[in-house]
Amino acid sequence: MITPTAMSALISGAVLWCFLWSAARHVDRVPILKDYVSWADMEAWIKKNPQLCLIITELFNILMHGMDAHAILFNLGGTLVNAAYIYGVLPTAGVLRGPLKRFTEKVSQRLDVWADQLEAASRRAELEAQKEAA
Repeated sequence: MITPTAMSALISGAVLWCFLWSAARHVDRVPILKDYVSWADMEAWIKKNPQLCLIITELFNILMHGMDAHAILFNLGGTLVNAAYIYGVLPTAGVLRGPLKRFTEKVSQRLDVWADQLEAASRRAELEAQKEAA
């Protein structure tokens, strides 16, 4: 039976690893670390060695949190997030980058066209107002 305390441990483990993956994703923004490691290098290594990455994260989980009842559920929450990130998010992020980039370019082009049309309409209205005033 999963009690509220056990569910809290499971969710806490998942949230901790979401935070850690987010921090890893922004390692390029840390001045001290950016000279030594980059997210692109980390991502390439994780994609090349997903099983080893999952084993390392699990060892980190067990060494940091132990093996008591609540720690097991805490680790399980982290394991679920790690597996989802390593085998789900990272592989699909590359697949979605191209279509998302094309989508944002199309939206940007359409916004530019609308801005030009709005500017032209504004100029026409200004000219008509000047003709009526004269």
